[in-house]
Amino acid sequence: MTLTSVAFLIAFLGGCILSLMRQPIYGLVTYIGVFYLHPPSAWWGAVFGGVRWSLIAAAITLASVWLHGRRLPAVNGFWKQAIPWLYTLLIVWLAIQFGWAMIPEKQSELLVLYLKYLVLLYVMYRILRTEYALRVFLWSHVAGCFYMGWTAFTAYTGGRFEGFRGPDIAEANAGALTLATGFFAIGVLFLAGKWRSRVGLAGVAPFLLDGLVRTASRGGFLALTLGGAVFALFAPARHRRMIYGLGALAVVVFVMLANPQFWGRIGTIKYLGAEVEATDTGSGRLRIILGQAQMFRDNPLGHGHRATPYLLPSYLPDLYWRPTEGLAESGASSHNTFMSLVSEQGVPGAIFYTALVTWTARRVLRLRTTLKGSDTFGEIVLAGVAAVVTAVFTGDMFVDYLKLEVRVWFIALLMVAGELWLRTDGEHRESPERRRESTGDSREPPGWREGHLRAI
Repeated sequence: MTLTSVAFLIAFLGGCILSLMRQPIYGLVTYIGVFYLHPPSAWWGAVFGGVRWSLIAAAITLASVWLHGRRLPAVNGFWKQAIPWLYTLLIVWLAIQFGWAMIPEKQSELLVLYLKYLVLLYVMYRILRTEYALRVFLWSHVAGCFYMGWTAFTAYTGGRFEGFRGPDIAEANAGALTLATGFFAIGVLFLAGKWRSRVGLAGVAPFLLDGLVRTASRGGFLALTLGGAVFALFAPARHRRMIYGLGALAVVVFVMLANPQFWGRIGTIKYLGAEVEATDTGSGRLRIILGQAQMFRDNPLGHGHRATPYLLPSYLPDLYWRPTEGLAESGASSHNTFMSLVSEQGVPGAIFYTALVTWTARRVLRLRTTLKGSDTFGEIVLAGVAAVVTAVFTGDMFVDYLKLEVRVWFIALLMVAGELWLRTDGEHRESPERRRESTGDSREPPGWREGHLRAI
């Protein structure tokens, strides 16, 4: 057993013990750490065999939530939120689709994953209810993204970097999008932090930008750009000058890090998918979308998860060919999350995605109306969350992100924010005593006596 594997094991056990003995946020941190480190894909993780680290961390965290339930801040009710019902309905539909799913094994994989996401929504909804927990979560996400950036920095050998670890974030596009979300988490912690934390964050940020550059991801670049604009728009007014200054500095650093390969690939965006000889403009993606539309027309109830790679050659024979006879994956793939849901989950899939986008936009705008001008930690968090969801839904237009877990994390955060900051009757205010129990902080929350918004 190597020193690295021993260190991981000690950290893992320590996080689980702290979660059970102190509070569940430490279990969530352990889970996020496992997500990014991903021992099964690491050279030092082979010694552990097939240990299900994520499952163990999730189970410990859930047990900690139940164990410390009375000490956690009060909740209005998980099932009074729309999102759990939306995920539940999709899960039920995935189960019904087994009757005709083209690849039952893949269908089962997605069903189990979304069941896990539903539990994860509940766990995060219960945990992320104090400023302390929110900060710890964001720091954990930033640390994970820094590890991704460091991996790209040390392991890059040329071309598009595809060597990230973690479930469904290993390839270039998903890795780039995840790094973009981490960059916005840095923005939240920077604005809400003191000079010591700001120095550390300033040292971390370039590694995230460098990692994104090495992926040469057009979708990741657009997600970062649009998300950054939303962050600046939603941030508290008194931080605007700082944001503009830091934004200009980030652009300078980004330009310094970018290489000719990156700019060459980003430059193809101007073609808007048109076919250009000897140039990858993504034109094939538009044809794939048309093929998926034909798949939906032929079966409005959907063909089941991951049917697209097997069926596209039948709809686009001049673009893809089937390498073997019978049912075999062609190498074709979906490049649009919405169209994946439409062609593979049919009408219910389209409804799920449309409802998810609609709920997210309405929640962000309502929080914007409530928090604007409050100059609170909540207003800063909203800027970061709005930037993240903008980045994720932007990325959805270029890649199939059905399994992107970071999306679930920030949807859960929006659920929490809705209960914390959209209520005005004070019913769910967190008492100073309960906050001291849940955070270990003996100080009274600043602004508690002035109202709920400043208490958080």
